[in-house]
Amino acid sequence: MTDEGFAPVGPPGSPTPEPTVVNGQVLLQSTLTDAADSKAAQQTVPQLREIFAAAQDELQAPVLLVATTVLSFGTALGVAALMFNHVFHFPGADPAV
Repeated sequence: MTDEGFAPVGPPGSPTPEPTVVNGQVLLQSTLTDAADSKAAQQTVPQLREIFAAAQDELQAPVLLVATTVLSFGTALGVAALMFNHVFHFPGADPAV
């Protein structure tokens, strides 16, 4: 058992099993050191859920920020192209030039 409370699966020296993946989602199994019906276990489960929710937020926020920035840039570029081609009729906006 490690300091974090994780124990290897199988007898010592056995290889680490491959993770179970179903429909692109990884199955995560864990066993509490406290009895399942104890007060300590009832307090541990909500704490674990908060940790996993925070980790998910930490991964989603940067991806969402980059995606919205790219979308904003593409939108501004598209609006500018429409203005130059159809409103101002600038000949330099022709992609063939």
